Amino acid sequence: MGWGELLIQLPSGPKFRKHRKIIQDRFSPRALDKYAVLQRQEVYRTLLDIGNSPDNVLKHIKRQALSWGLP
Repeated sequence: MGWGELLIQLPSGPKFRKHRKIIQDRFSPRALDKYAVLQRQEVYRTLLDIGNSPDNVLKHIKRQALSWGLP
């Protein structure tokens, strides 16, 4: 996903409603509950990785960030 069109920049209309629906479907409280188990597993994995090889802490944190979709 690029920065070409942001939801806040779209004029009201069919395209805006389509994008808004996609975002609401993925980030509603009910939808976010689905991610909780996966997020918890990733946090545990990262903590175990850091405990097993603390010299590579930055590598482990970067992997964790990438699993969340962060840059």
